[in-house]
Amino acid sequence: MYRKTFTAQNRIADFSLYLFLFPHQIAGPIVTYGSIEAEIRSRNFDLNGFTKGMYRFVIGLAKKVIISNGLILVLDACNEQQAINDTTTLAWIEMLAYTLHIYFDFSGYSDMAIGLGQVFGFHFPENFDKPYSSKSITEFWQRWHKSLGYFMKHYLYIPLGGNRTSSFKVYRNLFIVFFLSGLWHGASWNFVIWGMFHGFWLIIERLFLGKLLKKTGLFALVWTFIIVINGWVFFHETSFSDSLNTFQKLWSFEFTEVPKIRDITYYTGIILLACSLVVLECIPVLGKLKLKWINGESSFLQITRFGWMLVLYLIAYSYIVAGSYNPFIYFNF
Repeated sequence: MYRKTFTAQNRIADFSLYLFLFPHQIAGPIVTYGSIEAEIRSRNFDLNGFTKGMYRFVIGLAKKVIISNGLILVLDACNEQQAINDTTTLAWIEMLAYTLHIYFDFSGYSDMAIGLGQVFGFHFPENFDKPYSSKSITEFWQRWHKSLGYFMKHYLYIPLGGNRTSSFKVYRNLFIVFFLSGLWHGASWNFVIWGMFHGFWLIIERLFLGKLLKKTGLFALVWTFIIVINGWVFFHETSFSDSLNTFQKLWSFEFTEVPKIRDITYYTGIILLACSLVVLECIPVLGKLKLKWINGESSFLQITRFGWMLVLYLIAYSYIVAGSYNPFIYFNF
């Protein structure tokens, strides 16, 4: 309102609808008023939107309940093994599991929120766009939690001067934004350090590394993924000292013994499934086929879609009924 981007709501019902619009309030994405102002006043509610919204919700539910929760069990098994024999192999398994877990948990909740919004005629912004296919930390933040990136850009970075100022102030602005981005996730030094860690690499890429990464292709992809995994160490551990211990294990190269994790077959399957889905969604051809499958209107496609979504929903529902372990980590941030 201060920037005169839009005028104040003059109907308490419309204002309350935005304030209490439950699909996005708990889990994101961060929905700015301007992005749904028109749909608050008038929106289409039809069977097609309802169906696609429910499909998106079911996909998010499956990501959370089947994959993310399964990966948390892997993390618990790793923690048990650490007390017996903490090795580099175990540390990398744990951090890979956490890297996959946090993506499927956050993106799963976002899918559920976006799907529920579509059921009611709202179109929320996309929140995750294949972040682990990024070839730089700069690109990663264009794909990871996009609505948070939008919020930080328009309410912090640009008001600070953005990149329309001296180089020193640009770097200062990036540092401030990511310092506050870390603090936004919680009152913990580990979150702050995580934010500054990403801010540091963004500054380095802006100085010289970004140009080099653009020329390296696959190396840039692997490099970025390793940087992201190491950044998640601060996010995963509860204290700075624990983070240092994890880094010591990750990079000490103590591959002396294969860790004996209980239920290793099930946990290996969960990790391979999560890795496969991350890789498959990064393949452009499969992305085009996915769009055709989602938007196809033939009777065969509609019946096939409904069948697959029903099976997926029943599997996710059976997981919820069979177990009581459904931690809600997104809510913590």
